[in-house]
Amino acid sequence: MARNLKFYFFVLIFIISACSGSKDISISQFSSLLGDWKTTEGLVTYESWFKRNDTLIQGLGYKLIGKDTIIIETLIIKELNDNIVYQALVLNQNQGRSIYFILRSDNPDSLVFENPKHDYPNRITYIRKQEDQMEIKITGFIPQRIDTIRMQRIQ
Repeated sequence: MARNLKFYFFVLIFIISACSGSKDISISQFSSLLGDWKTTEGLVTYESWFKRNDTLIQGLGYKLIGKDTIIIETLIIKELNDNIVYQALVLNQNQGRSIYFILRSDNPDSLVFENPKHDYPNRITYIRKQEDQMEIKITGFIPQRIDTIRMQRIQ
């Protein structure tokens, strides 16, 4: 009995440590986002990303009208409670509150952030196509909707 109890205790500790430990992910892995990006089709918009420190990358979504820069959204990727989160504050939406998306998948060419409780989008995926090209897929689960934004690095 004591032997079985020790075995189950060991298995329980192993499962807890495997599930609760932070992923070996750091903000430095998102360096491919850094810089200035411009849409390549449709409405011309921009995203600019820069590293604030070792735990935070900040971004801006904006458009240019004449000589004026119109901010559309502020974006942050940061470490929060053992997760990497994508924080979006879209002007004139969500009663002025940021919406948080948790990193669910990362590999050298894509980042997938999800928030299944948000109405739209539920998933934001950044896909690096080439060193200077990326796609952003904005997905809603109900109703099923996928918007694709193609961007080119301009700086």
